[in-house]
Amino acid sequence: MSDGRAVGGTARDLGVAAALTLSALIGLVLYLRVPIERELVVPPGVDAPAHLWRAKLVAATDLRSLFDASPRDFQVNPDRVGLPVLASVLSGVGITPWRLMFLIPALAASLLGLAGWAFARAADEPLWAAPIYAIAVVTSVPFALTTKSYLDNSLADGMIVAGAASLLLVAGGPGAGVLAAILMAGAILMHWAAGGVFWAVALLFGLLLIPRAISDRRRGDPWSSTSAARVLGATGGALAIGAIPLLLTPGGNLPDRGTGQHFYGNVRRFLPRYRVPLALATVGLGASLVRTRQSQGPRPRTILLLGVWMLPAGMAAIGYAAGTQLPLMRFLGVAFPMPLLAAALLTAVVAAASRIARPWLRIPGLVLASAVAVATLGASTLVAEDLIDDSSRSITPEELGPIRAAVAYANQRRAPALVIVVSKDAGRAFRRVRMLAPARLISRTGVFEGKPGDLFERDEAEDGTAIPRGLQGPELKNAQISADGVALMRIDGAVALALSPFLDDPRAFAANPAHTEIADGVFLLGTAAGSEEATDRAIVPPPIEAPHPGRLIRDSVVALLLLLLTGLGWSVVLVPAALDVRIALAPSFGLAAVLLIGTVLGLMGVALGGGKALVVCGLIAVAGGSLAFIRDQQERRLRSDQARRP
Repeated sequence: MSDGRAVGGTARDLGVAAALTLSALIGLVLYLRVPIERELVVPPGVDAPAHLWRAKLVAATDLRSLFDASPRDFQVNPDRVGLPVLASVLSGVGITPWRLMFLIPALAASLLGLAGWAFARAADEPLWAAPIYAIAVVTSVPFALTTKSYLDNSLADGMIVAGAASLLLVAGGPGAGVLAAILMAGAILMHWAAGGVFWAVALLFGLLLIPRAISDRRRGDPWSSTSAARVLGATGGALAIGAIPLLLTPGGNLPDRGTGQHFYGNVRRFLPRYRVPLALATVGLGASLVRTRQSQGPRPRTILLLGVWMLPAGMAAIGYAAGTQLPLMRFLGVAFPMPLLAAALLTAVVAAASRIARPWLRIPGLVLASAVAVATLGASTLVAEDLIDDSSRSITPEELGPIRAAVAYANQRRAPALVIVVSKDAGRAFRRVRMLAPARLISRTGVFEGKPGDLFERDEAEDGTAIPRGLQGPELKNAQISADGVALMRIDGAVALALSPFLDDPRAFAANPAHTEIADGVFLLGTAAGSEEATDRAIVPPPIEAPHPGRLIRDSVVALLLLLLTGLGWSVVLVPAALDVRIALAPSFGLAAVLLIGTVLGLMGVALGGGKALVVCGLIAVAGGSLAFIRDQQERRLRSDQARRP
């Protein structure tokens, strides 16, 4: 889309505003339905515990506290700082990290829907097609599967699709390079793997534009004015802006290939879900190619970008077929060309019906084509609902009670550290106990795999925190968290407990007189186990109940509006397109800007919780709004001067 004309007419403006609002709200409603209807007490998703304890810790302290909060190579993910930074910022408007875990899929869906709208407009689709694109990406199989557990990945998805829209604008003309760079950098900070894949896509897209740039150069155009130079410049800027903060973090987990059972299990469960989307995308590609032959505008570049974008998933599929243990489902999870091409197919069908010459055929043709589009999007919504309903629990009822009691006991005792002794599932226990621990205790909650006696013997030994050499994979990680548990046990006043869900034989454990059961499934260990002080007070865990539906809805809307207002002024300045596109890109840009500035401040040791978060968002919004106002005044003066000229 090459112009910046406004949508004319009051009725049309209202219609566009309503459709744009619907594109934002349909994802919010769809993805809030599960926690509200199921009255979930704890956030769903197997990865929610890791996300939650990290978010709680950073929101209560600062970003740097995350880096040494647990054994370095065990699920601390210091190189994925985006979600903890966002949690800190949103805590400033009353959205706690606990409630945030419930609403992230809805917030991510709203961002993605608006980004899908912007992509349609940047691809020069008619205005009426923008909601089709929005609904297609929000209800797509890749996104629905991502929201089941990969919360930071789902938030990155909106910035990725918004980044794709901005790349089309960059390729079409000057003015959107900074926008594209910041959106891609934000995606890298939120989830460097997903953002990094798209960055590579953008790089290849820019390289493939070089032949056209050479042709333009031969006609006398400077290199800087070519689409290839603009795209490659934005890509280089994104790498610098996004990668530099990551270089200042300690690094992530060591690669762990494991047994591959989880990998192959995911492929067997979810790969069949991609059959219909892939078929629609293939037909959509054909329809788009036909339409591209009739257009000299952005559509050829759109097809090129979508084709390049599918390469990572295609290469991963080939690798999987060849027996390589690549995370195929993660590559498919960012394969948004599938829903975008499906939307292009539906748009092509409706557009073809609208071009029928004879009115008596055109009207029923339009009705039929529109019905096909509505039915297809409706079916996609039902598939997404089914996938969302199948979300896994983050914690089982059998685990919830003992963990809550254990955390309550440590909190009532004001214990400076808590060590959980387990005989199985050390990693699972580590994440879930921290998930429910208060912020002050999170970084001092550890796990020891073995017998209670081994913990106390290593506590007394000089080399008790040493890690045996030669260990790899899960054995190394379990040894690391056990060594960390020994170190925590050496803190004066530390409490050691065992929980029945993480014991091989809870009955035999309970029969040992050295273990005092202080609550159902909770055993106090060590010299304090037999003291009266240990059991003289009833253990009263804080109440836990499903978040009120109205509160979840309010929090989701507040979060979306905060990001929208933060990015709106900048979007007006940086997006060379119509107002609806600027509005659609504003929330994703707001998120990217918050992540970039919040990460830099966090690395400097600035805590972003409370009023500081509002100050940061306010300053970003005011700066963007001021620039937008100045630009508007300049354009008004220019038009006035032109009108006065003879």
